[in-house]
Amino acid sequence: MTNLATIKNWSVAVTVVDMAWGTVLTGVSAWAGYTMTLHLTERF
Repeated sequence: MTNLATIKNWSVAVTVVDMAWGTVLTGVSAWAGYTMTLHLTERF
């Protein structure tokens, strides 16, 4: 949303897509970290 406030001609549609992409990427990264932690701690 910072780009929407600071960049001229930055559309709301691009902001929505950017937020959705960030949400998906964060969720996948969190899931991957959690899954790796489960597998690594399972062996000890």
